[in-house]
Amino acid sequence: ETAPQTYIAAIKINPDLESDVQRAVTEHFTNINTISVREILNSIAKLMSKIAAAVQTIAGVTVLAGGLVLASSIASGQHRRKHEAVLFKVLGARPRDVLTSLIWEYGSLTIFISGFSTILGSVAGWAIITQLMGASWTPNFEIILMTAILSGILIIFGSVIGTWGILKQKPATFLRND
Repeated sequence: ETAPQTYIAAIKINPDLESDVQRAVTEHFTNINTISVREILNSIAKLMSKIAAAVQTIAGVTVLAGGLVLASSIASGQHRRKHEAVLFKVLGARPRDVLTSLIWEYGSLTIFISGFSTILGSVAGWAIITQLMGASWTPNFEIILMTAILSGILIIFGSVIGTWGILKQKPATFLRND
């Protein structure tokens, strides 16, 4: 019974009374230490919110980088698209027909890429969250759908804008300069 011993106790009190109770206990019992778990939990919550912000920033940069890669891929094929548009015009296609084919082509591409990336990203997110971190995972279908729709609109809009100028020119001008 002469060996050093430690006792731990916890109390739950109104946050307004916490400092008064701590002061009273430590003044009456000088060998008692008080630790505010509320402050520790608040610090952990602040840290977790900073980590969440960092993860969201990294995700945003990743999406932006993916968009840039996709845009550069589209830009590299743009010259070929212009050449095809001119050939279609020479063969008698109206500008509206060429634009319709571009919209169908890029729309199909967008649906395929969106579906593939949604499945791949969801499986990776599920695996990391549930298997690695041991937390529950719920996909946010609103954000997934909105991202797919907005990226599709941007891709189609970019392809139409990139080809629009060539559709207004005479085919011979483009073929001579090419």
